[in-house]
Amino acid sequence: MQLALEALQKDTNHSERAVAKFFGVPQSTLSTCQKGVCPRSKAHEHQQNLSQSQEQLLAEWACVRGHQGIPLTLSLLGSYASHMVGKEMGATWPRRFVERHPELKKKLTTSLEACRAKALNQATSDAYFDLLEEVVTVYNIWPGNIWNIDEKGIQLSVGKRVFALIDCDQKSVYSIESGNHDLVTIIEAVCADGRALHPSVIFQGVCRDLRWGEDNPSNASISLSPNGWTDQELGSMWLEKDFEPKTRPDLVLDAQVKWRLLILDGHNSHCTFWFCNFAEQHHIMIICLPPHTTHALQPCDVGVFGPLSTKWKSLVTSLGHRMIEVTKINLLHHYTIARSSALKPSTIKSAFKKTGIYPLN
Repeated sequence: MQLALEALQKDTNHSERAVAKFFGVPQSTLSTCQKGVCPRSKAHEHQQNLSQSQEQLLAEWACVRGHQGIPLTLSLLGSYASHMVGKEMGATWPRRFVERHPELKKKLTTSLEACRAKALNQATSDAYFDLLEEVVTVYNIWPGNIWNIDEKGIQLSVGKRVFALIDCDQKSVYSIESGNHDLVTIIEAVCADGRALHPSVIFQGVCRDLRWGEDNPSNASISLSPNGWTDQELGSMWLEKDFEPKTRPDLVLDAQVKWRLLILDGHNSHCTFWFCNFAEQHHIMIICLPPHTTHALQPCDVGVFGPLSTKWKSLVTSLGHRMIEVTKINLLHHYTIARSSALKPSTIKSAFKKTGIYPLN
């Protein structure tokens, strides 16, 4: 409409009808604007929280996030808008925004049970790999900047069941094991070139004992949560304090901005406004794996956590036979031993190859 108005003002030889037809706008609206009367949408723009250009930008951003596998919820949409204008949006603003933008639609997520069997179909897989190829090509992302992050929960002193030789008259056999079943979450990030970032360990609790980090050969970062799992705050903290500074490309040797790719699942600790906004500001492209496909498409699940879990359980079993209990104080020492045996460069590279991420297949 603005282009049509400018054309009329610069060249009065053309009629309103001809200009309206050329620019594909209604002649009546063009005529009204030419007379100085704004249409309703423009007249009330000053009363809206976002300008029309801001709203259009946000709508396009919502579409982009959806294709990346990080669809915006209504609450997340409100957070983005609040950040754009510097004030809090009302409770009904996201719903009214969607009503104003027919290019967007609300779609209810499907339950895990209903979609697990259908998740890894050809269409889903093709769409994911098309997006992956496009991102890697457009942003010229090197293998050394392609990362996968996932978290794994372990119990401190739970080993693995093994076959044991016993007297033929004995009906059952028990392995010596500590009663300490505290849950610990460990975040691991691995790279397509075979590297692994230092782990991030989340202990269950509210007060930290300084002894937990005294024997820390892998230089793991330590944090706490009431239930031992990651939450939105810890996920954002990991991105800012651990991932971004430790994986930052060397721009001293190459002035060209280098993007990093972070592939992850759709856990709610990753899908926050702060997480996504920080990633974009620091040239970290995020791709979320299609729901319920991590068993086939995520390197950590496909080829890293299996060997790691096996090594850990074997180590705990061996420690139990020597009457050594795994506690929060010595966890990092023992976990580093299992981790060093499992997270080898060849193992990590193989996991990326099996999932088709690198080499892209």
